[in-house]
Amino acid sequence: MLVIDFAAAISHDLGWTWAWHPPHEQGKAFTYTFREDETKVCLAVSLTYTQRNVDSFFKKLSQEREVLGHFEKGVLCKSRDQREVPFYRLGQLGQEPKHRMLLTARSHACETNASYVLEGIVDGIFAKD
Repeated sequence: MLVIDFAAAISHDLGWTWAWHPPHEQGKAFTYTFREDETKVCLAVSLTYTQRNVDSFFKKLSQEREVLGHFEKGVLCKSRDQREVPFYRLGQLGQEPKHRMLLTARSHACETNASYVLEGIVDGIFAKD
């Protein structure tokens, strides 16, 4: 059994889908009892969003829609640990656009929900409707 003093996001599939595990009382601890068949459960303060999420999103997007020529991944910089920090460009990449817009998400670890919102915006931009 695990007791934590606030509500937590919980995932049973290694972080692909999340649900909020409610506390016993508002702002109080919650208890999670692992099932006998559970070997891995992710608990987090906020929904996680990692590089595998963004890679999966753009892979799915490029398979479902005609985004070739409208999507580019590059390296913005390297982190202190020398990890490549990616950036993504979307739109009319082969010509001068009429307008430009910068969309960003997730400046800090607990701001991952914004990344899911940004996915929805990008998905809507490339929607066929």
